[in-house]
Amino acid sequence: MVIHKKDFENVTDQKLDFFPSAIAVHPITQDIYMLSTKDNKCLAVFSHDGKLKTLQFIDKELMPQPEGICFSPEGVLYISSEGKKGEPGNLFEFNYKAK
Repeated sequence: MVIHKKDFENVTDQKLDFFPSAIAVHPITQDIYMLSTKDNKCLAVFSHDGKLKTLQFIDKELMPQPEGICFSPEGVLYISSEGKKGEPGNLFEFNYKAK
């Protein structure tokens, strides 16, 4: 899979550096979820054939260092984030809703 900067610019209307830190495949949709944690903290979702579908910026106060991503067999998304300044890390759960 090749990531093109112009794809992010088309979605966000701004220049964006994307540095993948974690990747997981959704067990139901087969979409590819990828975290970027350096500079811009965001979650990109690609179709199974590598086309960028969406990009969501992550609040760095909520998730200072999002580093881990996985799914349950039912499609529940889990993202782990390291803590900051001596605070413990967190594990976030996002339920899957079929469209």
